[in-house]
Amino acid sequence: MVTNLSARTIDQVKHVGSLEAENAEIKEMKQRIETILNTAAEGIITFDNNGIIEGMNHAAEKLFGYSENEAIGMSIQSFIPLSSSNFSTSKVLTKETIYSYLNALLTHDSDTIGKNKSGLSFPISITVGATLLDGTQIYTAVISDISGRKKIEAARRNSLAELNQIFNSAAGAMCVISTGFKILRANDTFCKLFGFNSQDLIGKKCHEVLPDRPCSSGDCPMEQIKNGTDRVEIECTKKNSQGKYIPCILTSTPLLSADGTLLGMIEDYKDITERKELEAKLHEISITDDLTGLFNRRGFMAMAEKQLAKAGRSRKPAYLLYADLDNMKWINDTFGHKVGDQALIEAAELLKKTFRLADVIGRLGGDEFVVLLSDDKLPDQGQAIINRFEDAIKIRNENQKEREYSLQLSTGISHFDPEMPCSVEDLLNRADACMYEVKHSKKMQSRPVFQ
Repeated sequence: MVTNLSARTIDQVKHVGSLEAENAEIKEMKQRIETILNTAAEGIITFDNNGIIEGMNHAAEKLFGYSENEAIGMSIQSFIPLSSSNFSTSKVLTKETIYSYLNALLTHDSDTIGKNKSGLSFPISITVGATLLDGTQIYTAVISDISGRKKIEAARRNSLAELNQIFNSAAGAMCVISTGFKILRANDTFCKLFGFNSQDLIGKKCHEVLPDRPCSSGDCPMEQIKNGTDRVEIECTKKNSQGKYIPCILTSTPLLSADGTLLGMIEDYKDITERKELEAKLHEISITDDLTGLFNRRGFMAMAEKQLAKAGRSRKPAYLLYADLDNMKWINDTFGHKVGDQALIEAAELLKKTFRLADVIGRLGGDEFVVLLSDDKLPDQGQAIINRFEDAIKIRNENQKEREYSLQLSTGISHFDPEMPCSVEDLLNRADACMYEVKHSKKMQSRPVFQ
């Protein structure tokens, strides 16, 4: 009997020893788990199905400012309030409210706000999992402070907003185009210049929006940039959405990724309408007589040479009328230079009224005027041209009887024969000689001489 009792005792002792060994293993495993949890960078909080905290690691203590002992027994809602008013901690929590809150935590897939011991809120990311342990639901929340990330994101947003503001306030009309010729974005200046809405442009082919040169040609900026050109600058004319042509300086530069891969190009259109208008005005000034509005010598010679070349090609005759305002010095000395200028203006108006718009009329300087007439319907004799002009002078004087002087011009004319072509200078010299012969022979009543 003693032997049996001893044997049983021995078995019990062995069983106790086995349990102690298992407990030691469990304790060691628990310590390992605690060590792992406490060395984790993320905050880890465990809580029950009532949202009551059962434990937290060192990272969570640092994150929220509570010691583990302080946190145990508190509601997880004090740490992670979520944004919905349904989960406000000021309310009396019901089972339904707690269930909704825990379910919201489990399904939450975006960043939220945590609240520390000082009551300060800070951005966090959270992942919550649920585990059934000994028939009890246990929740584990893994929490990361994303304040740094949020600052970087805010800085990036601010930088993008700043770049967008710079892009849209740029004086140049700018657009970004992919290597596939699609418009990726366009600034406000571009949309205003060409009359488009920014959203309507996105995704469209650049050569469909602005089809004129250099698009679809050997000068295509994208093709040049693909071939290695660093900068393309072209003067071109583009038609806006209203059909108006706009002269531009187009500058294209490569759009590169961080590793240098070609993504597309940036086009910068500079509207040079005002410059072109100024150039045209300056050109007009350079060839126009300020006083009369007729061509000056430079303008007349340029236009007359073109007209004479055209007459030669088409085998048409031409005539050059040379007219000199008589008594100009006497008018200036007697009535003043203002009246003298008015006499020159009147002579110019008379020439413009007598001859066609297609005829080239100019003031060579002083009191000398010229007209180049080129038309296959011209009379065979230049005398008829002079007669027409003298009749116009006569009518003008009759209608201006209150004027203190009589408007008189001495004239000479020369003929251009397409079968025996000559230069404008030759015609001027011959007509000038005829005019001076008349001027010397007739002081006030000139009789024209034809050569």
